[in-house]
Amino acid sequence: MPVRLESDRELLERYTTGDESAFEVLYRRYRRRLWGMARRMGTDLQQAEDILVEALAAVAIQARRGAIHGSFIGYALTAVHHRGLHVLERRNERWSRSIQPLSLAMTASGPSPEDAVVNSHVRSEVAEALSELPEEVRTAVYLVDCQGLT
Repeated sequence: MPVRLESDRELLERYTTGDESAFEVLYRRYRRRLWGMARRMGTDLQQAEDILVEALAAVAIQARRGAIHGSFIGYALTAVHHRGLHVLERRNERWSRSIQPLSLAMTASGPSPEDAVVNSHVRSEVAEALSELPEEVRTAVYLVDCQGLT
């Protein structure tokens, strides 16, 4: 006589009534797919394991409450995916916070070295050209460019 495997729904019902081994059967049935999703979401094995454990804990709580109405694997994969996204968001926030002061320091420090060299060169050429002008013309240039008079 062939062995009949319990459906996911039957196992979830058993787990809802307190049979811990039913959840273990569900986990063993889908562990490779769940681990694969967690591994793709995590940056290393430890992070992937954390994602999987936390997601399965959330799934177990919802299963105990009888809140899983669709397929178990669909619900579990979604939980792993959401947990992975949460971990990625936290990592990106930490990265963003560590980079922001550096980028602010770079923009707040004034002109780039290239601009400083060009400005210094232009400034010296303008000063030299102005020094060659007669005094009346230098005064007129100063009044127009610096004082805004016309």
